[in-house]
Amino acid sequence: MDIDCKDTSGGILDPCIVSWIAQPGFFGYPLLMEWVSKYQIANNGGWAVDRSGGSWAQKIGIEASRPNASMTLHFKDIANDVKTVTIFFMKSYGEKWKDSRAKFSVRSSTNETALFAEQELSGENDVPYSLTHSHKFEVVATVKKGESLDLTFDLVSGSAFKVLGMMLCVH
Repeated sequence: MDIDCKDTSGGILDPCIVSWIAQPGFFGYPLLMEWVSKYQIANNGGWAVDRSGGSWAQKIGIEASRPNASMTLHFKDIANDVKTVTIFFMKSYGEKWKDSRAKFSVRSSTNETALFAEQELSGENDVPYSLTHSHKFEVVATVKKGESLDLTFDLVSGSAFKVLGMMLCVH
């Protein structure tokens, strides 16, 4: 489906309540630190903003650095309905990334018992370099404008996983 993001006839000026991808010189380390501190409501100490890598290869993102890491971001009084979640993440190689898997869960704080979406992704790569991947999934019931949305990251296996960006959108 083609979406015209410039079409405001439906009253939506921006189809995403959140959209960012970390990149040195743009949405870099200081902005990501500020963004995470604004939305983070829970963290068992296992997720942190990381900028490992050197110069141009710097992979800025939110990284799980220990087994069973868990973090929740809370978006209060969202400006648009949310029907899709896209996660940009790194797949890498070597012992650090062996069996790397993270689960992403979306809940509306209006109905905390309902799971709106859940997706498990692999951060392990079978080639000797790191790649950026994305995965878009649809929520089973729209999180409505004015509600609050919680996005939880759980490291379910391995000892590392890195999120490089995300989009929470109406399409």
